[in-house]
Amino acid sequence: MNPGPTSERVFDALKREVISGERAPGTKLEPAALAEQLNSSATPVRDALHRLAGTRLVELRASEGFYLPFITEPDLYDLYAWNAQLVRLLARCWPAHRPLPKADSLPADIGRATGAFFELFVVPGDSREHAYQMDLANDRLAAPRAAERDVFEDLESELRTLAVAFDNAPTRELIKLVAAYHRRRMQATATIVRALYR
Repeated sequence: MNPGPTSERVFDALKREVISGERAPGTKLEPAALAEQLNSSATPVRDALHRLAGTRLVELRASEGFYLPFITEPDLYDLYAWNAQLVRLLARCWPAHRPLPKADSLPADIGRATGAFFELFVVPGDSREHAYQMDLANDRLAAPRAAERDVFEDLESELRTLAVAFDNAPTRELIKLVAAYHRRRMQATATIVRALYR
């Protein structure tokens, strides 16, 4: 059965709110309050929260309700490591003469631009499963990436360097730069987690 327009509208709105980083990890999500905020009944909200729980963006605790998941240092470290591994996998799947998209048209917002940059790695291989995994990684890293703004002062120039490398550098050099990008964050995981809970 296809979800109706209200269900999709509610799901999209809740997903945007969940990944925005505006609510601290561990925050309880009240379906009734969210329904009122979204001008909806509680049923589409609960359905959307269950769908989000299936992607691990929301946590359903037995007899307690829905929460934004707590993010620990090991969790975040693993997420950054997984994103780095996924990028390496995607680059290995690129055809030899790949018609790469260009990274010069990334969104202005640094959070959206970072997600869009990593989505570029999916395009040459044209795999729906790879695209799905990258979307999940981007969604789960959205709030930490928002918190990175309080930790690193050079996010724009760092991403610009990566974009130029994507458009011009050999694949091996690009992967080295992306590995350094993730290594930097893995080393600062504790600071990023603290920024998430401010």
